[in-house]
Amino acid sequence: MIILKYTQKFCIFTLLVLVFGMQAAYSSEKNHDRHAGEVVDHQEDESKENHEEDAGFELSRKAIKLMQIETAPIKLQKSDRFILPYTALVSYGEEYGVYRFDGEHFELINLTNIKKEKSAFNFKSDLLKKGDLIVIKGAPLLRVAHLQASGQGGEGHGH
Repeated sequence: MIILKYTQKFCIFTLLVLVFGMQAAYSSEKNHDRHAGEVVDHQEDESKENHEEDAGFELSRKAIKLMQIETAPIKLQKSDRFILPYTALVSYGEEYGVYRFDGEHFELINLTNIKKEKSAFNFKSDLLKKGDLIVIKGAPLLRVAHLQASGQGGEGHGH
């Protein structure tokens, strides 16, 4: 049973890498050829990409179902602190975050001032409000999809 569970997750991960990896490989090389020697235009495209990344990224309903991503409304613990299960927490580099879902886009919200408890963690955030939908299952796989969608995944390099 455990092997089946990990085999299924590996297959999903491989599928995402292939889908996003091929898209990123073709689009990034075209962009490099198109912008060869055009530094000003490249900077304009880069600022547009950063703006798009700030708005979050989308996945199809089919991909969300395949990746078994689940969301739940965020709850206030005491006063101004939120509480979430550890399955919602994503670590990247030296930082931690959670994914907020607005019904269309996933957005990585950076967290600071995290306090760990036995079965959950709590934190303060000015970017979240009570009732926001937070990814509580599938967050690590969503991080991989996020990196691939933003061009920071496996092959090549991101901007």
